[in-house]
Amino acid sequence: YSHIHDTYYQVITETLYEQPGIFLSEKSYKPFLSCQPFILCGQYHTIDVIRQQGYDVYDKWINHEYDNIIEDRERMSAFMKEILRLNSLSHEEWTKMLKEMLPTIKKNLKHLIDSNDKKDILSFNFSELQPVSQRLIDILA
Repeated sequence: YSHIHDTYYQVITETLYEQPGIFLSEKSYKPFLSCQPFILCGQYHTIDVIRQQGYDVYDKWINHEYDNIIEDRERMSAFMKEILRLNSLSHEEWTKMLKEMLPTIKKNLKHLIDSNDKKDILSFNFSELQPVSQRLIDILA
């Protein structure tokens, strides 16, 4: 996870893209655990399903309109266009945006931690109870 300290956001590529339906792996939830905004390359309406699960996907700052495009090539083109836009933002713009995002970041992390039904998709060993790290507790405080 050390690489996330050098990034403003995460680019997530989900396992399935062209196939019908929605498949969400642990990759789709990693940004919530690592407290970062994200853009997700997945099947048509993948972002919408994450919204329906109660997560805020940073629509105020990230344009997820690509998620509404049915045709795979067009969706990928729009996805790449948004990555280029995000990458063109200055350090100052990102600093301001991340400060604005902090309540959303905290809300998403709390929602993930409080969602017992997510245990089957997260890549953790739940055979033993593990205490929540102090870093996560501090973020939620």
